[in-house]
Amino acid sequence: MAENKPEARKPLTKEEKATKRAERMEYNVNLAKQPDARVIRINSPGGATMATILRQFDSAYDALKNRLGEPGDRGVSFEDGEPLAKEMLEILVRFSKLTEKISNKVRYTYNVPNELKGLVEVQAE
Repeated sequence: MAENKPEARKPLTKEEKATKRAERMEYNVNLAKQPDARVIRINSPGGATMATILRQFDSAYDALKNRLGEPGDRGVSFEDGEPLAKEMLEILVRFSKLTEKISNKVRYTYNVPNELKGLVEVQAE
């Protein structure tokens, strides 16, 4: 019995690679022009992984906020959503504290984001 294997993709030519690269660059530049966009330069493999997770987290968390309290299969009850939001804030504070520790160790100035300043102070007490 023959297996149904997907067809292997043919390698891109140099011209196709250049076209794809140019299209991706144009997409990125247009994205960076949007008022709610943030552009960061990734310096480490860990940072690249975190950026990948962040992109997906941002979409999922936005959907959670938008569906909070909605009825039906796609809705999220307040009792299910509230612990998730609380856990997210706790993780943000822990991540901020870790970043501060690492920064202090390498003598790098870390500025706690304004959005977290009150939370970090409350959790420090």
